[in-house]
Amino acid sequence: MNSNGMGSLTKFQIHQIEGLASRKDSDKHVLVAKSNGREITFTSVESKVNSENKQEKPVKGSDLAVKALGLKDRKVSPKFALRLIKAYQEKDNQSVNPRDLLLLIDHVDDTYLKSDGSTSRPDSAEDHRSSSSTLHSGWGSTTSLDSGYDGSVFGSTESIYENADFLRDRATSPLSEKVTELIDKEDYIGAHEKMRQESHEAIKGNHITDGRWKRFGYGDEKVGFVPLPKKTALTIDGNYIPANRIYMTNNNYVAIQAPKENFGGDIWRAALDSDSKCSVICDLTGKKDKIDRKGGSLESYYPTGETDPETGKAKLEINLDNGIKVKLKSRSQGDGYTKNIYVVTDTLSGKTSELRRYHYSSWPDHGVPIGKNSKDSLLKFVEALRRHQNRDEYSGNTMVHCVAGVGRTGTLIVLNEIYQDILSGKYENKKELDQAVFKAIQQGRNDRGPAFVQQGEQIQFIMDTVHTWHEQWRSGENIIPRI
Repeated sequence: MNSNGMGSLTKFQIHQIEGLASRKDSDKHVLVAKSNGREITFTSVESKVNSENKQEKPVKGSDLAVKALGLKDRKVSPKFALRLIKAYQEKDNQSVNPRDLLLLIDHVDDTYLKSDGSTSRPDSAEDHRSSSSTLHSGWGSTTSLDSGYDGSVFGSTESIYENADFLRDRATSPLSEKVTELIDKEDYIGAHEKMRQESHEAIKGNHITDGRWKRFGYGDEKVGFVPLPKKTALTIDGNYIPANRIYMTNNNYVAIQAPKENFGGDIWRAALDSDSKCSVICDLTGKKDKIDRKGGSLESYYPTGETDPETGKAKLEINLDNGIKVKLKSRSQGDGYTKNIYVVTDTLSGKTSELRRYHYSSWPDHGVPIGKNSKDSLLKFVEALRRHQNRDEYSGNTMVHCVAGVGRTGTLIVLNEIYQDILSGKYENKKELDQAVFKAIQQGRNDRGPAFVQQGEQIQFIMDTVHTWHEQWRSGENIIPRI
């Protein structure tokens, strides 16, 4: 992770905070952060009030946000954070507002600024923490925010200093020396194969070997080919399903296998799961794809909207075997993809949700998008996904599936992440970009297993595509397509 104070924030992180600060009523929000083990990303939430004592409820993730900023107080709004960042950036400039400089001195925890612009460090972290106990105007005190809450749930300012190893990557996130060497030589296929070998070794004995396999395309006998980590696997009714949560820098994902015919209810249950609620499903399957040797309809989990030749009526609603009812609300056609909106009802609980399904169908199994305009249509699909992920109704999680949910699924997730990074100006050069791609693949394999981005052809497609995007963006070309 690469933030530990004002001076170590990346351009991308500052850009995120600037965007949050520009939103309406952002001064009434609390800046929060999340970590995927490699990097910290920021977002904000409206502060909640505890009706019992009228104190503002501690917000999960706010501890991490102030630690990333190098502050000593839990609550900080995006606007206030941006003000402190700018004060830090301008501290050696005589034009800096003295009030902002005093705010910075009062709130920054890892470095004290002297009046002459130089810096000094307190002798201990304890001295650091005790030097100020109040938040900026309007937020109250750290102590009062803790009142009535269990620090084990929300965390406390003290605990993050004592227990958080802020610069530690997740165990499998760092690239090995050999993989890094191969990437530097632009031997992307060799780096892919070496990483996959390392991932297979790391997952041994820690993958799911049982669960509701009969409802999906791969049975237990296939586990050796597509091993899935237990630690991120989803369960239904206490049984593992071939679906995993994937934690990337910009978004969280659920990668899942396509369900067998007549068993499509599980995919909706996984999407509606309270811990990983998804507002959009990205379907990458094509008409020629087969679930298993016997075949099977990939359209079995959603109503197609097509006319039934027997009844002459459009198929607008289906009832699945596990109590899920799905109704097609609307459909729109993009260039090479469709956007569908469904009303999904869990008849067992009575809860109803609206979910989107984006379907890109020009991508063969075990391969890469084909056709004359395939790259253009894929970019438009990725842009459509990015726009949804920036909407207010986005849940923070995206479900992606192909057939096995590893090859094409992993490729799309990596492309979507890197595309958003390129648009933010995150990579200064090709070497940074190449490293970032393989770190994203490594993270995906940590969460989904060694088959994440399955084929060498898919690796090469990713590299060719992101190199094109990056070169165009660096040259000043607007790569965001019209959709």
